Amino acid sequence: MASDGAVGCCSPGCFAGTDLAKKAEAVTCAEELVSLLKNGLHWGIAFDRENNILICNEKNLHCLCPDADDFPDGGETESCFCTGALLRRLFEAALKRPVKAEAITTLRNGGRSCVYRVYLVGLSEHEKDVFDRA
Repeated sequence: MASDGAVGCCSPGCFAGTDLAKKAEAVTCAEELVSLLKNGLHWGIAFDRENNILICNEKNLHCLCPDADDFPDGGETESCFCTGALLRRLFEAALKRPVKAEAITTLRNGGRSCVYRVYLVGLSEHEKDVFDRA
């Protein structure tokens, strides 16, 4: 499943003008990004330091997409890639470098919550430490 943001173009519309969008605009570094994910969104995060991969778990019990009811039941749809695209934009803005984000599991594909993998490149030791402590 590829969710690097090539698909998932609806996320700007969903989040534009929301409280999350305002919080995201203020994120300028790894510390603020971790704080937003853990404290602002109450997500679970885990960092694989060896491979520079951050796992982000929405810990959602129902689909958060406002248009989910418009999609057929079962299986992933373009709506499942929105958060991956949003995560990519958040991380790129905070870290000032490209990243790749993809959905690992979603509620629509039978997962217990929506979980994303973010591939981070060129991290400084300080940034690695920040993600390690998260």
